[in-house]
Amino acid sequence: MSVGAQIFRGLRAGWRFLLRDPNAVHLLENSSAGVWISFLGPLLALPIYVLHFALVPHPGEVNVGWFHYISVFLLGFCLSRLIWPVVITIIGPLHRRQAFMARYIAAYNWSIPFQMMILFATAAILSVSAMEPATKAMIRICSYGLVMLYHSFIVNSVWRIRGRPAFMIALSEFFIVKFVLGITLLRLG
Repeated sequence: MSVGAQIFRGLRAGWRFLLRDPNAVHLLENSSAGVWISFLGPLLALPIYVLHFALVPHPGEVNVGWFHYISVFLLGFCLSRLIWPVVITIIGPLHRRQAFMARYIAAYNWSIPFQMMILFATAAILSVSAMEPATKAMIRICSYGLVMLYHSFIVNSVWRIRGRPAFMIALSEFFIVKFVLGITLLRLG
């Protein structure tokens, strides 16, 4: 299968997961080749992430040069997208789910562009709205909750982990990724 066909198939799986179709799991390969090609998902999400980052207000001033700013920003994005597949290789065996580890990582990676689209759409709408800051913050939190439910559905579909454990895996991913991203972006200040 060509790389273009694999990208289309992976994005199609990510879209079908977003539509809550559990059969989307069958579009993904359970192989190391499927995992490696799936890292194109976060790469495809990078432009959406840049737009999202530009729309979300950041506290404080950044007094560094553009090269430093872009370098740290890209490092933060790369680390935040690579850390979870590494962490899940430890968490997966604890739940006795190593048989579909490759398929889970591929599903997670192909979901990244859609996660970024949810967050970007929220940021775009809030940037032009005349709501109170507290209301905007609550809507932003709800969009992150939607992304976590999306991730929980992927955990459920690929590994058949339901309910609270699936949500806790999604919540763990959220906190780990945000922590790594936050620590990296602190280098801007």
